[in-house]
This record gives sequence, C-alpha cells and structure tokens, in this order.
Amino acid sequence: MTSTKQYEQGIEEALTRNDKAQLESHLTRQHSLSSDILLWAFENNIQLDTEIVQLLIENGANINACDQYGWTVLMGAASMNQSAMCLTLIELGADVNARVSYGQTALVIAAQRNHLDCCCVLIEHGADVNATDQSGKSALMFAVEKG
Repeated sequence: MTSTKQYEQGIEEALTRNDKAQLESHLTRQHSLSSDILLWAFENNIQLDTEIVQLLIENGANINACDQYGWTVLMGAASMNQSAMCLTLIELGADVNARVSYGQTALVIAAQRNHLDCCCVLIEHGADVNATDQSGKSALMFAVEKG
C-alpha cells in the first residue's frame, strides 16, 4: 500500500501537470485527501481546470479553506483574473464574502487589481459591494482609482 506521503506527492504531481486521469487514479486509493489541497494548488500558482476543481471538491477538498491570513481559493482566482474559475468556485459553494485578516473580500481584491470580469462575476453572485478593507476602501473606491 502506498504511504500517505507518496499519495500526497502523487496528488500534487497530478495537479501540477493538470492531469485528470492521474488525479482520478490517485483518488481511488484508500487515503483521505487533504482538505486544503485546492489552497495548496493556488498558492503554488498551479492553473487547474474546472473539472479538476470539481473532482477535488467531490473528494473532500475544502472549497473555503484559507491560509493563515484568511486567503481563500476564490480570492486567489480573483487576484489572478480568473473569472471562469471564480464562477466555478462560486457554483461549487465558495463563500463570496469571506474576508482576509485585514478585511478584504474577493471583490475588493479583484477591484484593487482592476479585474473587471471577476468583479462582475462576484457581484452577480452576491458579493457585498459595500465591503471594505481595513482602511475603509470599498471595491467601488478602488475601481474609481483605477479608472
């Protein structure tokens, strides 16, 4: 039987390659999937397709897992201007109004970076347009600054 460490390495390798078949092969083994595997992928700048994200969630990945600052996968997708991924994550249950430790939401993060498509997706799916960061700036204020 494969050790837990080898199992985790196999999952990470499959994600790095964006290899759905390899991922499915590993997921059929009798190990539990790390609930923060999606967060690991985004923290390591791994571009996942929506099918793989859905597969991970179906197998126990926590769509709302956050790092020590409160960053979630949805915030990562919003910060990288991945509007299709934002939509997928929201449809799979991501919290559109989660906040990092310094108050930002995915919408504020997207607005700071002028990622208008992500802003639209987030707003269309219930993001709080009045949410502010710790300095009191809202997504609208950042949008006005960016022009």
